[in-house]
Amino acid sequence: MSRRVQQPVTVEMRDDGTPHAFTWRGVRHPVRVIGCWKLATRWWDAGREVERTYYRVETADHQLFELYYDVAQGSGWVLDVIQD
Repeated sequence: MSRRVQQPVTVEMRDDGTPHAFTWRGVRHPVRVIGCWKLATRWWDAGREVERTYYRVETADHQLFELYYDVAQGSGWVLDVIQD
């Protein structure tokens, strides 16, 4: 089961540009990336354009999270989904 969170997080990056850790609700979570994909929609509507890079990450205690950064909006990192 998964649940949508859609909350801003702070992400620490590796030299290769992938997430190394993120901080949510004051807790730092070191992670390893287990998946990556891109999503681009609404290219025809400049006010609502989306160009996101998603990362599925896993913590040492096997929690799964999905993070994204929206390039088009420049709004920073978001914790999108927690996989239970």
